[in-house]
Amino acid sequence: MASSSSSYQHAQPIPATDRLVSVLVNLIPFLNGLKYGTYLFHKYPILELPFNPLIPLLEFYKAIPGIFILLTLYLGIIRDRNFSRFVRFNSQQALVMEIMVLVPELAKKVLVGADTMEQIGFKFELLKLSHDVTFILTVAAFVYAVYKCVLGRIPKFPGISHAVEWQIFAIDRQL
Repeated sequence: MASSSSSYQHAQPIPATDRLVSVLVNLIPFLNGLKYGTYLFHKYPILELPFNPLIPLLEFYKAIPGIFILLTLYLGIIRDRNFSRFVRFNSQQALVMEIMVLVPELAKKVLVGADTMEQIGFKFELLKLSHDVTFILTVAAFVYAVYKCVLGRIPKFPGISHAVEWQIFAIDRQL
């Protein structure tokens, strides 16, 4: 494929509305990733302070069924060529990151149910570690994505952006 995500982003300035929509779609994995900060917040309560103003937004977000959000992203934005490629790319990338944020939930299901106290302790430590890492990566990815979107640039995430580019290319060929 001759056109990469970096080549189309510089063709013309990205409109402010596209930048805003791209920032908003990046809220989805971010808001879902906040729940993984529980263990860090318990250990370091000061870390929770910057996130407290987001509680009303988080409560509103939780009231919306997750499947509705994902379908809206996919059918309402990613597959709609009325949206710019910039918005569609950021939406697809946010969708992939949203799926990745669910990995610790799967790990939790696997780690629950140990037979001995020793296994429970070890599995609990693994669970806490997976939550801490997910939270830190989610916050860092969100800050980076917002920064790049505000500048009108594509946020590049290793292993994700290239796959998203191919997905958008495939969708464009179908439409």
